[in-house]
Amino acid sequence: MDNLTHDEKEKLKAAKKKMDVGRILTTLLANRANIGFTTGGHTGEDVFLHSYGPQKPEGLIQNTDIAKTMAKAMGFNLEEVTNKIFLESEQVFKKIGATVTADKTEGANPLLVVKRNKVEAQLFGNKNIIRINGKGHELRSIIVESNGKCYVPEEAIQLFVKHSR
Repeated sequence: MDNLTHDEKEKLKAAKKKMDVGRILTTLLANRANIGFTTGGHTGEDVFLHSYGPQKPEGLIQNTDIAKTMAKAMGFNLEEVTNKIFLESEQVFKKIGATVTADKTEGANPLLVVKRNKVEAQLFGNKNIIRINGKGHELRSIIVESNGKCYVPEEAIQLFVKHSR
């Protein structure tokens, strides 16, 4: 990894344990590659996938191609589903009269704070949790940050509207 900022170099120098260096490097990699890790339990090796049928995928397949293959087999448009599941947070929350601020002190896991009618919601980046006035709700999909914007599942919007009437 090259082109480290002064701040990134200082964080690496200040790391006391090997595990701390790993976390810092993971964050640096994630930020540069625009990927997020929800857990540290991934190992990155090839995974066996069994398939059956006339149009079954064969050989070495990229993980993103699996989603495309499955969507085609199940008869839906992956882009349409993605656009329904992941809505640009600032745009949709402002449309309902809420204010949105992003707290990026956690680095790879931004926190969105949404307020409307004395109701506050916290949406945790790369997690499937929304906390509304201190009460946690599990979502069916995660909050995603990409290129400086956060995308939230429609379910999060519906929950917030329900609790902030």
